[in-house]
Amino acid sequence: MLRSVVHENTRELGRRKGAPDVAFSKTDISISDENIRVPVNFLQSLTQEYAFYLALPPNTYGVVTFPDGTNRNMNGGLHEVPRGLYKLQYIDKKEREALSDQRGNITSSGQKIELKMLFRYRVIDPLALLRISNPVETLINHINTGIPRYIGSRKISEISDNPDSSKSRIHAFFQQWLNRHHQLSKAFMLTSFDIENFIGDQEYIAMNRGAAMVSKQNKISQKQEEEKQELKQQLARYRIAREGLEAELNKVVTQNKAEIEKIKAENEEEKQKILEDVKLREIKLENKREHVQRRDSKFIKIIEHISNGQQLTPQAIKLMEELISALEDEDSTISADKKSNSNSAQGNDIDSASTNDPDDKVDNLTNTLLDLLNPEK
Repeated sequence: MLRSVVHENTRELGRRKGAPDVAFSKTDISISDENIRVPVNFLQSLTQEYAFYLALPPNTYGVVTFPDGTNRNMNGGLHEVPRGLYKLQYIDKKEREALSDQRGNITSSGQKIELKMLFRYRVIDPLALLRISNPVETLINHINTGIPRYIGSRKISEISDNPDSSKSRIHAFFQQWLNRHHQLSKAFMLTSFDIENFIGDQEYIAMNRGAAMVSKQNKISQKQEEEKQELKQQLARYRIAREGLEAELNKVVTQNKAEIEKIKAENEEEKQKILEDVKLREIKLENKREHVQRRDSKFIKIIEHISNGQQLTPQAIKLMEELISALEDEDSTISADKKSNSNSAQGNDIDSASTNDPDDKVDNLTNTLLDLLNPEK
């Protein structure tokens, strides 16, 4: 538990202190920092748990020299170590660039030229770097000695890289040249190589510049043509998509028109059916009205006979009672017909009257009763 507290306290103190600002010059690739003394506080001395926190600036290696004289490349963070005095060096981790001297030689095709190189490099092994005295100067001197070798091994037409080539012959040559120096190749990696200055055959220079301009123009034209082709393809895809959309819209419009025509036809058919039903109901109502008028005229005659004091026989009285009952049944039938007519819009049959029509019964009773009351007829 106490061990965790000690380590967490050391970690927190290191984080609060933070990493220092480190600025490397063109020739200085490593910078020494303050020595680290472990233990650094009372708790570490008390618990015999020793550690230090390494805060690394961005894009730097941290090489720590232990009390026994060994160097270790360490990551940022908390490190448990024996007590003692530790030396810290920061080494540049990012890509750097440098210029060579102007060096000359005679090409294999017989022209005397001079070259100045701009190259970029970065450290790949900080421990190997520390084994080299003045590593940056040593690297530049190594490149300087390689320039005459490069010129002497090439024809004038092979000195610079082909602008259209994806592989740099200059970079390949000097990477191989670096590999001959074992310690340098372990510490550094060359990332790119370019000719900074060229002195020599002016005709070749003009030709090389012209070729570079033509190559550049060709690349621009090629890119423009590719963009033009891509635009044509996009237009073609758009045209196909638009035609497909128009076809789909036309299909939907046709379907909608057909559906509308179908609905219109169904509505027209329904309308005609309703008109026919209404006409049939009007005819039935008119017939019913005429029938009621005839019945009423006969019934009035019966009432007139009774009102004149005509004596009713038992048979006439019985017929009168049956007639009144039949009239009540007929009124019920008329009410049912009205209800049936109101429901006909929902598909009910208007001819829903009973097969035993009360009208016939009323007519028969009325005629029979009139015959009894007016035997002279």
